[in-house]
Amino acid sequence: MLAQWDALDASRRIDGAAVLATTGGPAVAEFALARADELLRDDLERWCSLALAEPDPRLLERLRPEMRRRQPLLDETFYCLCLVLSVEPTELEEVRSRVIKERQRRIARTELLASDTPLRNPKRLYLPLRCRPCAAVNRYDVRAVTVGGLTTDDMLIADEPSCPSCGKSGNLDFEPEARMTVAAQMLAQRASGDWQRAGTAQVIIAERVRQPDGKVQTIPPYYASLEQKVARNIQDWRSWLRLGKLQYHIYRPAAALTSLRKAYAINPLCLEVVVGFAQELSEAGHQTEAFDVLDGPQAHSRRWHTLSGNMAEARGEFIGLPDSLSRQLGVAQASSQTAAAHADLTKVGRNDLCPCGSGRKFKKCCMS
Repeated sequence: MLAQWDALDASRRIDGAAVLATTGGPAVAEFALARADELLRDDLERWCSLALAEPDPRLLERLRPEMRRRQPLLDETFYCLCLVLSVEPTELEEVRSRVIKERQRRIARTELLASDTPLRNPKRLYLPLRCRPCAAVNRYDVRAVTVGGLTTDDMLIADEPSCPSCGKSGNLDFEPEARMTVAAQMLAQRASGDWQRAGTAQVIIAERVRQPDGKVQTIPPYYASLEQKVARNIQDWRSWLRLGKLQYHIYRPAAALTSLRKAYAINPLCLEVVVGFAQELSEAGHQTEAFDVLDGPQAHSRRWHTLSGNMAEARGEFIGLPDSLSRQLGVAQASSQTAAAHADLTKVGRNDLCPCGSGRKFKKCCMS
């Protein structure tokens, strides 16, 4: 069977793995070692069953680097191999603690399911997801999932976990088990009356957003459309701005900062871009850079413009930010250009061209 493994289809491999896990033997250990990279990436359960079928010190050593993934099945296998082989590597205590907590969690969940106690909405979701860059499947503790609705498969992680295998964040795909978990939670959330209820903390988010053309769309397809737009045209600062705002909304601050940085590099005179980028920098702890971002456009106040067309609102938000950052940084006073820029804008006459660059008179544009 081992010699013909590559020729077996998926169903026969499942049956074959069950036979190997039952019989054990040195050949099974050799096979698990030879296929470790492939199976640890694509099929943890199969590799762990083979490792436990024929405990071998080499399998334990191969498993040690994988402990950074903090996956319950890997932890359990590592712990059992240590017990069988009577070894105590440095990471054993930490792994043992995780194994005990996971067992307690499973027991509590089983008891809850067996009781008449109504299931409460969880605070987070625990999902198996596949990392696109490295293709490794790991379980992630995520804050929420945004969905396209009860009758669609559109799903998007509303969180920013890093892959424990390669360290990269974002770009996680749902495994079938994860989709079933989300679907079950969607039904439970709807049955509890929390579906789309405003002001409630939800692990399933079914919000709709209004696009620039006025159409209303759920978050996953809108997010995908923005990604496609910036992929087609990396100079599309409007889409970078909208993508950054959406990423911030679904708890992806690092991705939002990257998108807003790109929007700012392309168009540093749009007030929504400047304010959004500066706010994200400030929240990320980069107050000095945020201050510099706000300081730069003030010398060109007559060239300021907005995406929404509401110059008065955007201008007020912009002018208030330097003072806030000054207090955070312990600076006595914001840039001297702030007041000058504000004063300069107040001198625009009713019949002058609007500073937003629309080509219309001020009285028929932002003044109104």
